[in-house]
Amino acid sequence: ADKISINSIAYDNPKIINEASIKFGSQAITVSIDVKKINNEYICFYNCGKKISDKNFYDHLKECEDRGAGEIIINSISHDGLLEGYDYELIKKCTSSLNIPVVAAGGAGDYDHFLKAYESGANAFAASSIYHFTQSTPAQIKKYLVKKSVPIRENFIID
Repeated sequence: ADKISINSIAYDNPKIINEASIKFGSQAITVSIDVKKINNEYICFYNCGKKISDKNFYDHLKECEDRGAGEIIINSISHDGLLEGYDYELIKKCTSSLNIPVVAAGGAGDYDHFLKAYESGANAFAASSIYHFTQSTPAQIKKYLVKKSVPIRENFIID
């Protein structure tokens, strides 16, 4: 493995981010944050979305970065699995608050959703339902993004 993804434990033991980044290097440490918009405010959840965190969303983002996270996966619970698009406002808020890469997660349903996430500032994309419930493949999406001038590692595109 070349990446470690940390989620729920970061709320109870945030020092684990420091310890892991020292041991493995920041480039190997990803913190995944599950977020839901409630009353026009982004709220952090953990334990598979069952528990609401008392941490402020923006403070948590910065703390993860400051402790050594090399990237953040930001998952919109409200968009996840719906195939209706990522939460582009959430992506913009994350990327404007951080100096590390942001991976958009939760909501991709068509090729254009990936492009909009990129245009909103996402450095990478996580997706699942689009591959399970449509005929789309990662290779097709990569080809689409290359045609739209999104920088993609083309050597990973299968013809």
